[in-house]
Amino acid sequence: MRILVADDNKIEANEVASRIEELRMKNIKHSITVCVDEKQLRYDVKINTYDIAFLDIEIGKTNGISIAEKLLKKNPKCIIIFISSYPSYITDALELDIFQFICKEKLKEKFDRVYYRAVKEYQKRYAICEFNTTKGKRTFIPYDIISVETFYNNLRIKTIQGSHYSNIKNIKFIRESLEPFDFILIHQSQFINLNHVQKVSRHTVVMKNGQEYPLVDSRRKQVTQSFAEFLIRVKFNDK
Repeated sequence: MRILVADDNKIEANEVASRIEELRMKNIKHSITVCVDEKQLRYDVKINTYDIAFLDIEIGKTNGISIAEKLLKKNPKCIIIFISSYPSYITDALELDIFQFICKEKLKEKFDRVYYRAVKEYQKRYAICEFNTTKGKRTFIPYDIISVETFYNNLRIKTIQGSHYSNIKNIKFIRESLEPFDFILIHQSQFINLNHVQKVSRHTVVMKNGQEYPLVDSRRKQVTQSFAEFLIRVKFNDK
């Protein structure tokens, strides 16, 4: 697990890094990179990929939001946590697929809980499941699966890398395996990953890749509520 801490205040950056070391979990190896210089930071994110990033919003003349965009482009699974004294930036920050926004005034109070949540999320994003497909058993990372859909007597597992096909008889096992990873049924033949949802409208669910899936009336209330609760949990809940 690679962790980035970026803040042009050297004391505060080192405090965050030191606290991460104190909270180190024995079963998870991790490395920490601390960047306090904006030129160093811009160069570092060009050549390195991170799993978790603690970013100040203003790092010299560099905007932490633009750094987050670069990190997410290289690794869409990267868990972004903004630490800032400027809550006015929260709207811009939340337009990205960030994990948490913490005001610096609340950092000592909230950091431990946020860090443990981030590690738990990291474990979930890199968890694996094994399913039977038409090409034999395949290992999948649930976070990478966009949807599972049935058509005729076939089953399609759509991932960010491409589609895989299975027999319809495997649907119950696959759904039960994926339920702990923020998947929800939007109609009888479609099971989607909330991590890949952009928005829920009256008749469709719009995914981040631009694809739209029909939403049946009987599932609209449940899907809308589940998506709202998901957003609150992953972006605001630090308990």
